[in-house]
Amino acid sequence: MTPARGRKYVTPGWATAYKLETGRRLRELRMERGWSQSELARRAGLSPGTLSFIERGETLPLPVSQEALAAALGMDIRDLTVRLTGDPHAR
Repeated sequence: MTPARGRKYVTPGWATAYKLETGRRLRELRMERGWSQSELARRAGLSPGTLSFIERGETLPLPVSQEALAAALGMDIRDLTVRLTGDPHAR
């Protein structure tokens, strides 16, 4: 089977692992502050369902959501990106 014109195959599992790890790290940041999902969602202006999807690794936060999460957590967006990705060069 060949991919549709202009589309490329992605290694299965890569994106899933990345989303799961990002969600795990966000949950750690939230729990370090002793906040519930509802509390962080409220502070960031996100729905609790959206935050739950992110923490479960079902989706990645959009850039605007990353900015809101960083502000809610009292972090610079670059620092949040490094913490979520684990990549010190992600700044």
